[in-house]
Amino acid sequence: MYKINLFALLLFTALLLSSCSEEKKETLVGQWEPVIRPYNLGSVLIFEDDSSFTQIKEARVNYTYKLVGDTLISTSFDGFTGKEIIDTAHVAISGDTLILVRGKVGDQQETVMKRYDSIYTNTKGIVGLWVWPHQSGKDAISEYHPGGKASVSVLIEKGQGNYFVNRDYLTVIMPGTTLRDIYFKLKGDSLFFPDKFAPFGNAFYRVTNEKD
Repeated sequence: MYKINLFALLLFTALLLSSCSEEKKETLVGQWEPVIRPYNLGSVLIFEDDSSFTQIKEARVNYTYKLVGDTLISTSFDGFTGKEIIDTAHVAISGDTLILVRGKVGDQQETVMKRYDSIYTNTKGIVGLWVWPHQSGKDAISEYHPGGKASVSVLIEKGQGNYFVNRDYLTVIMPGTTLRDIYFKLKGDSLFFPDKFAPFGNAFYRVTNEKD
């Protein structure tokens, strides 16, 4: 009888730990990026442990890049047509300054970027975050990952407030705006707002700390 009870106790403990682990994963806490960005526009959602909420509306283009000598080759897709776009630029890096030069001699465009921050160990090359003046009058941030992925984003609007969850319904309160009972589905690192006119968009993925 003792052996049977011990086995039952171990089984119950294993199931309990598994349940707690799964419950911990099924949480809104974290940063969520939109799966699709129509016309390169979308909102980043950040849910904190203390029930604070941040919505970052931005224009963002995700692309890939490679360096061939001092030439940067970037490949992206048009936000309207989906057509592939290949951009080339001469690269010069000096300390915390990155200069991209595009075009032919006599008709060149120069973009001067300053290192904004680096979440990576190597801060001597192009990898990292760079800030530069966008033609919209706002700052743009370019991010180059070690694995050849990159993005450029421009902040449109940032809103902050608090959020509350009641089962499968989310309420967000921000200055001048209260969004009540937004139905959502959460599965691991995927977040869905099924309603056609969901205020933030329909599908999001959780941002992890992987530096790919």
